[in-house]
Amino acid sequence: PLPTESTLIMFAAARTSSTLTSAAPLASVTARAPVSGRLVAQAPRKAVSAWKKEWKRDLHTTQEAVPTTNWSLWGVLAAAAAAAAGSILLASESEAEEAEKPHSLSTKEFRPFVLEQKISLNHDCALYLFRCDTPDEEFKLPYYLLAKVKLPGDEKFSIRPYTPIQVFPGYFVLMVKSYPTGNVSRYFGAMETGDEMNFKGPMASYDYVPKSHKEVVLIAGGSGITPIFQMLSAITQSDSDANITVFSANKTPEDVLFKQDLDAFQEVMDGRVKVVYTVDQPDENWEGETGFVTAEMVQKYAPAASEDVQVFVCGPDPMLKAVAGPKGPKYTQGEVGGVLKECGFDSSNVYKF
Repeated sequence: PLPTESTLIMFAAARTSSTLTSAAPLASVTARAPVSGRLVAQAPRKAVSAWKKEWKRDLHTTQEAVPTTNWSLWGVLAAAAAAAAGSILLASESEAEEAEKPHSLSTKEFRPFVLEQKISLNHDCALYLFRCDTPDEEFKLPYYLLAKVKLPGDEKFSIRPYTPIQVFPGYFVLMVKSYPTGNVSRYFGAMETGDEMNFKGPMASYDYVPKSHKEVVLIAGGSGITPIFQMLSAITQSDSDANITVFSANKTPEDVLFKQDLDAFQEVMDGRVKVVYTVDQPDENWEGETGFVTAEMVQKYAPAASEDVQVFVCGPDPMLKAVAGPKGPKYTQGEVGGVLKECGFDSSNVYKF
């Protein structure tokens, strides 16, 4: 959840308490409110004026690569959005003409959006901040956007769904992992600040009813963590008693995304959130599970299949097929198969992103 104080104050807290490229955990720039459980920024308002003066020196430092270890999603987002906000502040103080107003998103047509910031997280994954004037309240969780590109030499457009990991006033943020064979993800990887991408949405991905399940299981492979993380945030904000088990499967420890933030959920949710990490290629310091998500692993950590349990799965096609069975024609759900079928789950309690 976003801090309840003004976004500008949160930006100032991030700016004044840590360098932009170190991406310190959110705990270093915020404190938890004991009554609401929301995260509230605790920066003095006088920090804003000092913060604004420093942007001329290091406005673009967020475009440098963030270290692949010890980074927090919220810390990175606060720094990135602060840089974007700083750009607007500086522009407003100059004599330059006002920039063209960004588009609103549409569910009926694709519209171009300008890439304001690009922040590398590791060798093949980055955050992308796009300017957008769609009101925050129109992004009803859970949702996704459709991205459309046309690569050189291709006759047809390529369209892929992407889940924003956060919406700031005036921006939406995507996290994209660039695959060598992925047309749209490779296009993302080649983008630079100021480039445009066509988007359509937001589209509802699942009609989630708060307090509808006592147990929720979230299974993510690689960058499939983005809608899973979005669901985790939505459920913990709306449900007071649901227990949540998260499986995060990756190739190597360095590929694990959102680890600090997932760990923070475990810490602050008083035992209601449990996260299981597994990698194919562990190093000597790895302390989690190894290998693919298996029936034995699910049975070890997750509740048994019942009408009180709902499972959400997202990941690359091979992983999705192995865990839950392939999607059906035209992105329909298809039959439940693989690991989850072996564990007794069916289409009544499994949803594939």
